[in-house]
Amino acid sequence: MFSDNTFDSVVCLNGLMYMPDPVKALKAFLRVLKPGGKASVTVWGSPDKSPIMGVVMNTVSKHVPDMKPPPPGTPGGPFSIPSVDMLRDYFLKAGFSDFNAEKNEVTVAQADTAEQFWQGMTEVTGFLVILLSKLPDEKKLAIKNDVIDSLHKLFPSGSPVKFTGELILGTGTKPSQ
Repeated sequence: MFSDNTFDSVVCLNGLMYMPDPVKALKAFLRVLKPGGKASVTVWGSPDKSPIMGVVMNTVSKHVPDMKPPPPGTPGGPFSIPSVDMLRDYFLKAGFSDFNAEKNEVTVAQADTAEQFWQGMTEVTGFLVILLSKLPDEKKLAIKNDVIDSLHKLFPSGSPVKFTGELILGTGTKPSQ
């Protein structure tokens, strides 16, 4: 554990939304910041802006019901903090001041085909790598085929598969006491 008032800044990239209690996590950030220090986080915004993540998560949860993500706005899932207002509320409840936020449309990954996209996802996406390593081959193949079929519906033949999304960047300042 770090001492109080130790750091000038804290950065958390796409992690706060998975915390069971985001305010508690932000209070921990606040505690280790020096007065006037800043905490910056990114979280996924609206699930409507990230159709590929929805396809993958819904397909996986169809085959592995225990992997069903919580509904948007519920702590612990990829879309648990889907709005600037919710993120602002968490920062202010934790004790931060001077909250700023911006939304950014991002392209996380792109591949020429759905098959290439799936191959890349299964090599670098932590939760998929771990999950698939524990499943029998038949279930892995069923998930793969369902994801690829769903991606073909989103991206017509011949068009690249783009994993896009909305990221919210939020920053707050620890008040000077």
